[in-house]
Amino acid sequence: IRKGLVVMAFIAVLLALSIPSVVKLWYVIGSIIVPGILLPFLMTFTKMKLNDRKIIPTLLIPVITAVSWFYYGKIIGHYPGNIEPFYPGMFISIVLIGIWKK
Repeated sequence: IRKGLVVMAFIAVLLALSIPSVVKLWYVIGSIIVPGILLPFLMTFTKMKLNDRKIIPTLLIPVITAVSWFYYGKIIGHYPGNIEPFYPGMFISIVLIGIWKK
């Protein structure tokens, strides 16, 4: 638990220093985190289930995609095609669930 607290504190400080506006910070966090959790959350209301081995990648890969898209956009000065990080993350989430539900 202590290690997790230290990691979260480090992430919080890093985010606060890199994004000084609270509104923009919430926007960025939402754009990055929501693609990983939205569809798995909505799946809880259906009979469609993923096994334990598939749920972790379904949560993590869209977030990693959105983070990568966000930082790539920061590096080059704009997002490719002016597409916000939320959309590639959601696309990957949809693809993963579509592949794994079969």
